[in-house]
Amino acid sequence: MSPSQKKKVVVNLVALHGGGPAYSLEMTKGLAANGCQIMAVLSPKMDNYEKWKEIEGIEIVDVAGYSTKKDFITGLIKYVFRDYWKVRKAARRFKPDFAYVPIQSFWTEFIQKALKGIPLAYTMHDVYPHDGVINYIWKQSERVARSADTIIILSDCFREDIRKNYGFDDDHILVVPHGNYFDGQINKKPDDGLFHFVFYGRITEYKGLNILAEAFSSIEDKYDNVRLLVAGNGDFSAYKEAYDALDEKRVTVINRWIDDSEVEGFFEANRSICVLPYINATQSGVIPLAMHVKSLVLTTDCSGLVEQVEDGKTGYIVKANDAKEFSEKMDYIINHWDESEIIVDRAYERIESLTWDNITKIIIDHYN
Repeated sequence: MSPSQKKKVVVNLVALHGGGPAYSLEMTKGLAANGCQIMAVLSPKMDNYEKWKEIEGIEIVDVAGYSTKKDFITGLIKYVFRDYWKVRKAARRFKPDFAYVPIQSFWTEFIQKALKGIPLAYTMHDVYPHDGVINYIWKQSERVARSADTIIILSDCFREDIRKNYGFDDDHILVVPHGNYFDGQINKKPDDGLFHFVFYGRITEYKGLNILAEAFSSIEDKYDNVRLLVAGNGDFSAYKEAYDALDEKRVTVINRWIDDSEVEGFFEANRSICVLPYINATQSGVIPLAMHVKSLVLTTDCSGLVEQVEDGKTGYIVKANDAKEFSEKMDYIINHWDESEIIVDRAYERIESLTWDNITKIIIDHYN
């Protein structure tokens, strides 16, 4: 990008934990790598706050944010009387070409009030609310979407929904696929003869863990050489009984916050299969991760997931909310591993093209 084309971008992000800050950091690094000047509105309470400081030339404007109900009240007071004016003053001096909200948080609208008048690009990760999503959070996401001049979605299948529900034309809808978080090389262990089925991610109602338990129950009755790992933070109580009924020697549940440094170890088995038994979903950051670390992907036919996986070529797709079909495909994988190895290699080649530098060019080109 030539100096005359360099864009100034103000990133609005006060999400503190989970995949949101991780995704936002990588997207922002991609923008910076493509020559953009970055001003980021962040909270020092973010999990990865220190990593943002490593982005060359970044200007960080700190706001209070919150992590508890008490923090929210004090943070809101600080924002109204201090941080709002700090953000507004910094933005006026920075003169951004556009604002970018990589993921919505409860703080997003407050920040946007200080950025009023600046064109907004908003990544709408979920075009429809997931099961269990609190209504006021979804309503806020809709308001942020309607205040934007450009909506970014991760799957093209939702383009018509954005047109119909928010009134955007194609010129203001961008499809930016999910990038890959893991940038290292994984060292696979020698083949131990076992098939390691791995569920990794936040535990929520729409992820279909009950379906996975039922499917694996059928598999463990037929094969001795199968293992299941479920790793993720979230309320596991609704699934505890189903998983307690499985063979404890073959099933491991890690129900806590997972540090990034631990993830590689989940997929280091020679025959690892990343399972996504989702009941509904618009996209998944786990899929590009699994492809990069050469784990076979088995997912369901939920909306945008079918754009991330090509059935029989870069992974396997089965009907959502169907434990029998999920189990049958697990059985197929066990008996056709030579075929699966070809699929794994093909998926790895595909995902290597989806670098953060490459996908953020879509946004930059839109504003040039």
